[in-house]
Amino acid sequence: MSYWISTQSHMKLSIILSYVCLASIAFAESLSDIREKAEKGDAAAQNSLGVIYQNGLKGVSEDQREAFVWFKKSAEGGDVDGQSNLGHMYCSGQGVSKSEFEGAKWLLKAAEQGQMYAQFNIGKCYRDGAGVAKDDAEAYKWFLLSAAQDNTPAKWCIEDLEPRLSQNQREEGQKRAKDFSPKKPWKLFGK
Repeated sequence: MSYWISTQSHMKLSIILSYVCLASIAFAESLSDIREKAEKGDAAAQNSLGVIYQNGLKGVSEDQREAFVWFKKSAEGGDVDGQSNLGHMYCSGQGVSKSEFEGAKWLLKAAEQGQMYAQFNIGKCYRDGAGVAKDDAEAYKWFLLSAAQDNTPAKWCIEDLEPRLSQNQREEGQKRAKDFSPKKPWKLFGK
């Protein structure tokens, strides 16, 4: 049952994420404008260019390796969505050799800044022990935080995880979620 929910959640989350990113890019600037900004170091534009390559949008061929390159630049430039996308690419092995450790590192960085999808995905990492030590209370915390932002797949994971938690784990996860305060992203020279 757990695997089915996890797989279904991931599939639905990917579809939702794609529509959100695609809609914002579809109505945004031209590819040349996005590329120009990305090449000048605009981390948000670098993330957008990564999404374009990941999904084959705006007349470019789908290219997971090129998407990875742009997500990495975006993440290193401090863009929280770029960090989340980079973490996902590492965890799934899209465009790069799979590294759950590296993926969890980037997902945690974005999750700590309040990024809903990163919170969901780092919750899965803690639940499954993928790239981090397995910790159901920590997984519960991240699912609660993501679900509080109306992430339906996180709500499904909570429903799946709660029956397996001890009372202490449930209380500890709730305490951690209550005590959570998003970190401010560090930006270099206002970028």
